[in-house]
Amino acid sequence: MRSDVISVEYYMRSRFLTLSFVVILLGSSAQAQQRVFTNKEGVKISAEIVSVNPDWKKMTIRKDGNSFAIEPKVLVLDDQQYVKNWLRERGITAPIDPASAPVENTVMPPDAPSVMTVDPSQTRFEVVVKRKLLESDRKKYSTYVRLETKKYAYDITVTSQGRETVPPVKIGYALVWKEGVSFDEGMTTYSLFSGSKNQFAMKGEKEFPQLSYNRAETFTTDAVEMNTVVYEGGENYGEDEFLGVLVKIELADGTSLYEFANTEAGSNKLTWEAAKALSSTSGRSIVSAPLVTDDRYNLQLKKGQSHPGPINFANKRITISAKVDPDVQSPDGVIVAIGGSEKGMSLYVKDRQVYGCIRSDADVKWVAKPTPLGAFEAVASLNASGLSLSINAGSAAQRSDVELFDRSSNDGVDIGRDTGELAGDYAADFDFDGGIEDVRILIRE
Repeated sequence: MRSDVISVEYYMRSRFLTLSFVVILLGSSAQAQQRVFTNKEGVKISAEIVSVNPDWKKMTIRKDGNSFAIEPKVLVLDDQQYVKNWLRERGITAPIDPASAPVENTVMPPDAPSVMTVDPSQTRFEVVVKRKLLESDRKKYSTYVRLETKKYAYDITVTSQGRETVPPVKIGYALVWKEGVSFDEGMTTYSLFSGSKNQFAMKGEKEFPQLSYNRAETFTTDAVEMNTVVYEGGENYGEDEFLGVLVKIELADGTSLYEFANTEAGSNKLTWEAAKALSSTSGRSIVSAPLVTDDRYNLQLKKGQSHPGPINFANKRITISAKVDPDVQSPDGVIVAIGGSEKGMSLYVKDRQVYGCIRSDADVKWVAKPTPLGAFEAVASLNASGLSLSINAGSAAQRSDVELFDRSSNDGVDIGRDTGELAGDYAADFDFDGGIEDVRILIRE
């Protein structure tokens, strides 16, 4: 570097200018019309005006015989008005043409850069990410299921640890999660998901005019919503899984300076390019049809509907739940039938009793509760503890001398009837004449 060229940082402490510049050491000159100029960040310098560009994008000022260029618009409003008054005193109502300005001995070298530059290899950054809970909500949709929703945002703090001031940058972020549960628009049904194809990313970007050495800049991301379905007895049945935060710092021209992945993102082997390709929140799945994934069943069916077999329930827990409104004149009938006469489970009303029943070849076992007056909600469950039945979330009738099915059934599921091999202790054509709503069948490990 030539000895007659001095970085303006010597005078202005890097954050004063948005344009880069080179200072030329000149001979001494008389001090005239000195003013303490202040930029919008509070940095001050005592100097005099030499000239102003016609487009108001650059002016030349001089301090101690040294001249350099700045943008008038970086100054506070009082100083901008001073520049305009300086022009009026010289009979100029508009910024002057620098070709006619008395720039005296000021010389700008032809290779002076027009924008602030930085060597990417000389930059260093620290990124700190902190999660904060914005909202938390619980909604109960029946006596056996509720939705828990939490909204999170992240504070991202970026600190430049390189010695050079970094010019204008774009800081992009991606919040990545895997959707494990989704509700339909009416919030009456939900479905489970698995696999990387159900990954999403909330993406955003923040711009900073520049990053000074050792100065921390913090911003908050948009919010991301995490849902959990909690089923009977507090069992966590399905949930969204947060996978991590990714951050990328770039110059305004797209030059990459730094990429960051928090611990979660690192353990999940997430990359910035992969996150960029993911759908945003606008692409989150809205599902109202039954879905089967990884041999787990989460079926939502209505009266008269069926789900074809085979149904894989070998060594799995089964829960049947339904809202029932019996016909006063003909209250009996099949509410739900799963499987058939070799292996099956059913929920039905017979002789003023509500039954939860399992059939394994010729062996039929059941539990029962009296049929209440009017509409009711019934939940029948088969698990490692045995068979149980509850009505309107009351105390359950249960028995422990039953086991999970050792194999599956080729028969499917019927609602309000049993059209195949009979899964319960009743005769054929045992249709239910009353109302059946909000039927849910959960089969899982």
